[in-house]
Amino acid sequence: MNISVFAAHGDSVLFQLRGRMRLLCPDFYTRDYFVYRAGAADRPPSLCRLPARDFTTTNKRSIVKHSLDRPLCRVLFRREICLLRRRGPDEPLMVVELDVVYDRVARRELAELCILRVGSRRWEMKLSVPLVVHDEDGNESDQLPYRRDRIDTAITMGDWFLCWVHYSEGFFLWDTAEEPSPKKIRFLPLPREVMCRYSDHDER
Repeated sequence: MNISVFAAHGDSVLFQLRGRMRLLCPDFYTRDYFVYRAGAADRPPSLCRLPARDFTTTNKRSIVKHSLDRPLCRVLFRREICLLRRRGPDEPLMVVELDVVYDRVARRELAELCILRVGSRRWEMKLSVPLVVHDEDGNESDQLPYRRDRIDTAITMGDWFLCWVHYSEGFFLWDTAEEPSPKKIRFLPLPREVMCRYSDHDER
């Protein structure tokens, strides 16, 4: 049995509990996800098991189809997961996974988000969320400057912002204060001089 911390925000931690089912199949792992919230003066600590997810994003469907570890759609990917408790007594804790897919019809990348509001029994899927790309001059476009291949890590900024980082390119940002339900995801590239500096270093 193995425990891995996936995300944390404020007084809450999201972690994975993984175990091998030796009696049925030595290559089959069970995965369960829990959110622990620390206690306070007016409430005891709590532990909540997240409901299983019965769908996945477009990019991961081919993995699910060919994987022995079924159903992989229930698996959360640590690099792409954020945990957020928005400011306010009635705001639910949210678990959010981001993926970026290429839409052949629109000929552009779009965001897909899997969202769970802790306490709910079902995950939500937000498809075809537009990406707004900002450059250093303040201009906006809908075309990423590169074909995204992965997200390196995900972090929560303050009480409103969810951020997914690509170390060599930039980061994706969702302002939940501006849009409680995502209508767009912003992409902010790294400054050109930083990218050129690291590119020159890699070539050496």
